[in-house]
Amino acid sequence: MAISAFWASILGGITSLTHNFLVKLSMKPILFFL
Repeated sequence: MAISAFWASILGGITSLTHNFLVKLSMKPILFFL
């Protein structure tokens, strides 16, 4: 149970990092065109 929670937190961290990265990539062209 503890191992699955450990992996869940790692996957959640990777997912949030990837999401933030994609948001920044999508925001840059918008700011550039503004």
